[in-house]
Amino acid sequence: MKIEIKPLQKKDFGKAIEFAIKGMNFDQYMDNKLILQLYGRYFFYLELERSTQVLAAYMGDQLVGVLLAEMKNETKKFQSS
Repeated sequence: MKIEIKPLQKKDFGKAIEFAIKGMNFDQYMDNKLILQLYGRYFFYLELERSTQVLAAYMGDQLVGVLLAEMKNETKKFQSS
């Protein structure tokens, strides 16, 4: 199957949070699973709000990767209400 790069779908935010927790090794710093999930969520949304480029890699309908980037002179993609 091919990997496609397209915008991150809101339904996949939970999977992206899991990627952040594993990729940033947050589990090395805390044992409590609830705190780990809450911090992963906080981290993901914090970075999402800063991002001007939000790209996701999909294999079919399954999310396999996320790239969040902040570029100068570009508008933010997401805003907190």
